[in-house]
Amino acid sequence: MGVKRIRLRTVFIQYLLSLGACTLLLAFLCLGVFTLLMQYGMIVPANHTEQSIAKSWDVLQRAPEITQEMIPWGAEHAVLDQQKNYISGNIPKERALDILQKNQSSCNLMGTNCTDVIEREHEVIVLQYAIVPQFTSNFLHNTLPNPQLTLLLFFVVLMLLEVILISGFFARRLSQKMASLQEAAHHIEAKNLDFTVVYSGVSEIDEVLSSLEQLREELKKSLEQQWNLEQMKKEQISALAHDIKTPLTIIQGNADLLIDSDLAENQQEYIGYISKNADQIEQYMATLIEISNTRKQISPRSKWVRTEAFIQQIRTQLDALVVPKHLRIEFHQDNNLPPEVLIDNELLHRAVMNVLANAVEYSPYESVIYLQVEAKQDWWSITVADSGSGFTSEGLQSAVKQFYRGDSSRTSKSHYGLGLYIADTIVRQHQGSLHISNSPLTGGGQVRIDVPVRGVR
Repeated sequence: MGVKRIRLRTVFIQYLLSLGACTLLLAFLCLGVFTLLMQYGMIVPANHTEQSIAKSWDVLQRAPEITQEMIPWGAEHAVLDQQKNYISGNIPKERALDILQKNQSSCNLMGTNCTDVIEREHEVIVLQYAIVPQFTSNFLHNTLPNPQLTLLLFFVVLMLLEVILISGFFARRLSQKMASLQEAAHHIEAKNLDFTVVYSGVSEIDEVLSSLEQLREELKKSLEQQWNLEQMKKEQISALAHDIKTPLTIIQGNADLLIDSDLAENQQEYIGYISKNADQIEQYMATLIEISNTRKQISPRSKWVRTEAFIQQIRTQLDALVVPKHLRIEFHQDNNLPPEVLIDNELLHRAVMNVLANAVEYSPYESVIYLQVEAKQDWWSITVADSGSGFTSEGLQSAVKQFYRGDSSRTSKSHYGLGLYIADTIVRQHQGSLHISNSPLTGGGQVRIDVPVRGVR
C-alpha cells in the first residue's frame, strides 16, 4: 500500500503517554508556581505560625495585658481568668473551655487543628492554629482555601482542560483516519463504484477498507454482468420482434386477399379480426423494438376519448380473443362512468389488451373471463379476472417485473414475461396504478387498472 501502518493499540498507547506526560508537566508547573510564591513571600511555610508562637511564648507569659497585635499571625486566641471566665479573644468560649480542659498542646494527624495553652500569673491563653501553608495576603487568606488545596484545585482544573484538549486532538486524528472508510461506504451506498480506496495507515481500518475494496470490485463485476444480461435480453427481444414481422406480413397479405374474396358474412367477420389484430401486432412489435433500443419510456400523447367507444373497442377485441378457447365473458359496467377520459388511446388500449391476453391464456377451456369497468370520484377502473390457478405469493410480488414468467402452471413457452410489465409501465405513465391479486370469485388471477379521469396532460 505504500503507507506506514500502525495498529489502533499503538494510537491508544500514544494517547495515554501524551496524557501522562502532560499531567506530569502540569504537576511540575504547579509545584514551581508554589515554590515561587513562597520565595516571594506570598505564601508562608506550614510551620510559620508554630515557630512564631514559640518565639513569642515568653513575651505572652510576662506581658501585663494581652492584645490582638501580640498574637502571632495565623493563630486564634482566647484569654480566660483562673475561674475560667472568658476575658477576650476570637475563639468562642465553648471551644476555648474544651481546649483548656485538655490542658495540653496537641495537633491532629493532618495538622489542620493544633492547640497550645500558655499559663500566666492570673490568666490562661488558649491558642489554636493550623500547620499548613498560608497566604500572607489577608484577602487571599479570607477568600481562598489554604494554598495546598487551592493548588490542588488549580491542578485538577488544568488536568481537565488537558484531557479535553488531548482527547479532542486524538479524536480528530482518528476521524481523519476514518474519513476514507466513511467515504468508501458513501460511494457504495450511492452505487458509485468507480472510486479509488485511500488507505488510512491504521491496520484495523485498512483491513476493513481492503474488504470494502473487494466488495466494490465484486459489486462492479456483478452489475456489469447484469447490464450485459439486460443488453442481451433487449437484443433478443429486438431480434424476436424483427423475426415476427416476416410471418406477420404473410398473414396480413393473405388476410387482405381473403377480404377481397367471395366469402360468407361470418367468414368476412373472422378475416376482419385477423387483419385488424395483425395490424395491432405490428404496432406492438414497433413499440417493443423501440423499448429494446432505448432506455427512455414512450411518453403518452393524451387526448379526450369517449369512454363508451374505448370500452367497445376493448369488448370487440376480447370477443375475438376468447373464440379459440370457447370462453364466456361476464361483463359489468357502471352507469356513472364519465363520458370522456383524458388518455393516450393507443397506449392504454395496449395495456388493457395485454392484461386481457394474459387472462385468456391462463383460463381453462370453456371457462369464464370477468371484465368490470367502474368509476369512483376522479378515477375509473378496469378489472379483469380469469378462471386459472391464480398468482403464487411470489407472482403477487413480481408479476409486473420485466421477463418474470412465474411458475410453470401459469406460463407457456410462448410467454416472455412482458405483458404485465408493459401494462404497468403504460398505466404508471398515465399517473395510474396496476394492482395484482387473486379473485375471490374465481380463485384465478385478477388485475385492476386505476387511471385518473383527467389522466396526464
